[in-house]
Amino acid sequence: PHLLWQWYTYRTADGWIALGGVDPSRWTRFCEAIGRPDLNTDDTYANIGTRLRDRHRLNAILDEHLATRPTAEWMALLEPQDIFCAPVLNYDEVTSHEQVLANAYTQTMVHPKIGEARIIPCPIQFSDTPADSLRREPTLGEHTDEVLAEFGL
Repeated sequence: PHLLWQWYTYRTADGWIALGGVDPSRWTRFCEAIGRPDLNTDDTYANIGTRLRDRHRLNAILDEHLATRPTAEWMALLEPQDIFCAPVLNYDEVTSHEQVLANAYTQTMVHPKIGEARIIPCPIQFSDTPADSLRREPTLGEHTDEVLAEFGL
């Protein structure tokens, strides 16, 4: 059933916002919160079936409308209405986010060309073959001699 709900990312005036779970029980509140009560009364979007069938046009309307304000303003309007939403963060925003740092979701590695870099390590842990996220990628030709030696060359 969640596939029938409004799940999408939309451009805002200063970035992007992800919306999730705008199910039928939240649709009216959503339309009012974003200042588009007309979408709730428009027969084109009268029910979940019509919203699904015309989702491309609805998403285009919402994309254009949500681009008129910054993400934080939309968050302030949507969260009190129990609309699942979140800002879409870029890599620097994710790796420096307070919660990411508190949970130690990043590691620092030293790269020979770019120096110190903050990375997001492999989130999957295998007991027999652990991932080594701090091992850098090889440079071009770095292991050529070893590989050729394995073939007797």
